[in-house]
Amino acid sequence: MKILDTTICGSNRELLKAVVDDLELLTSKHPTSIENGWHAIISMHRNGEAKPYFRADMQADQGGGNFAIAKQRTLEQFSDLSATGTEDLAAFRNRLERYFDNLSGQRKALFKSILDEMYRFDHIEQMSSIVINALRDYGLTAYLGAIRVPYRDRTITESGAVDSHDGTIEIVFSGAKAWQDLIFCGFMLDNLQRALKRLWKYDSVTLQLDDLKKDQQCGMVLSLIGIEET
Repeated sequence: MKILDTTICGSNRELLKAVVDDLELLTSKHPTSIENGWHAIISMHRNGEAKPYFRADMQADQGGGNFAIAKQRTLEQFSDLSATGTEDLAAFRNRLERYFDNLSGQRKALFKSILDEMYRFDHIEQMSSIVINALRDYGLTAYLGAIRVPYRDRTITESGAVDSHDGTIEIVFSGAKAWQDLIFCGFMLDNLQRALKRLWKYDSVTLQLDDLKKDQQCGMVLSLIGIEET
């Protein structure tokens, strides 16, 4: 396992170690699912801040997980999207059209050909590898394996006051089958929540899971793993 990039603000070195150790243990338990490698990203943002205050970008020693960045960028492009890969073809095409409207020049002309091709399909599963890879080059994907979780953090300060802020957790996994990538995301969220409880001794972090639970697949993963708001 290799660490490609990290962002750590404050005293979050212990959290980084926990995230790395937990992911290494998780991936070691399921080698046949990720025999061609994997790529995983965890980040935490405060609302209103452009950059994450915590980010860990990790990959198998052999590489792999070629859609991790596209999954992350898909979340970034669409602030109302709680998870990648959960929409039907019509909803996904609508997102692509919104993305198309913000392009210009040659990139817009090239993307038009992708949109035209999308209208040849009746179901999202019919997307050809050519379209799938072309979308990836634009940082877009319809694959499962990235989730967005809003949270609220209440901190007891040294003076005894309670400080509160809202933020977002983003978790990405790529390298297994699509439905397995989503399960890996679920276990990563569970491990992160456990680490926060253990390490942030003066904080109470509440996850906001309602949007994820609206999707049948995401809701089932949360239920099977046993992830709750607190």
